[in-house]
Amino acid sequence: MKKILYFEDEKWYADHLVYEIENQTQFQVTLVTTPSDFFKEIKNDNQYDLFILDIMAPMILFKEDDLNNLNDAQQRRLNDGLNVGTVFYEIIRSMNEYKETPVIFYTSKSKPQMQDNRVKYFSKPIDPNPIINAINELLKH
Repeated sequence: MKKILYFEDEKWYADHLVYEIENQTQFQVTLVTTPSDFFKEIKNDNQYDLFILDIMAPMILFKEDDLNNLNDAQQRRLNDGLNVGTVFYEIIRSMNEYKETPVIFYTSKSKPQMQDNRVKYFSKPIDPNPIINAINELLKH
């Protein structure tokens, strides 16, 4: 079974998408709502096949240990929580096991500028079906 890690700081918002993905596909979704849980998941032995990332998250969610996972440049790019998902994307891409793993940004922030054909972007709110179609497309190999 393919596994998806979904970072969304607003659990109530994510629950519907998680439900739809798991009911319309054969994929298992792990929802994390804090940076601590995100870092714990990417560092454990779980291997994820796709990431869904919200870009914005309040800085109050970050504990000191979370910030220790980031270098100085990444901490500056957090920009008071406006770029959390893009910093998480950089971290994912820096890990050998996730260099080619597909990423979907699902956010109310404007589309990030990046050249990566393994990345899709969706603006909130949206019907889950286009995201599910993108997941199926990205994971079809």
